[in-house]
Amino acid sequence: MKYLMNTVKAIFFFAVAISLTSCNPERIAARNLEGDWDAKSYTIDGEELIGFLVSSFDMEFEEYDGEEGDFELRVFYANGTSENFTGEYSLNTDGDELDLKYSDGTTEEWDLTLEDDDLELESNFNGSLYIIKAERD
Repeated sequence: MKYLMNTVKAIFFFAVAISLTSCNPERIAARNLEGDWDAKSYTIDGEELIGFLVSSFDMEFEEYDGEEGDFELRVFYANGTSENFTGEYSLNTDGDELDLKYSDGTTEEWDLTLEDDDLELESNFNGSLYIIKAERD
């Protein structure tokens, strides 16, 4: 009987540990971020680039391993050229900041807002406000 009670306690504590881990805001954000995103708006200081300088812009965030995941950004310009940017991403423990470390070593920090299939990234670079609004592809 004592063995059975110890087993039940162990299962209970294991279940509680799993439930607490799965509620981690960083893990929730990572799970929600994974996948393909199509940028619907890309502004710098309120000036829209999509439909003007940029014809389309999409992002892919691969599986997050608890510390980082791979990403790829694809920008297609109105003049017919394109650029791909790759690297690794990480999230803060609150799941509301996204750090991008590009393959060339440069880094960017973005404020992250995820609601269902809507993603918003906001950052300030060299005094300019960048906002990307995207939908799950």
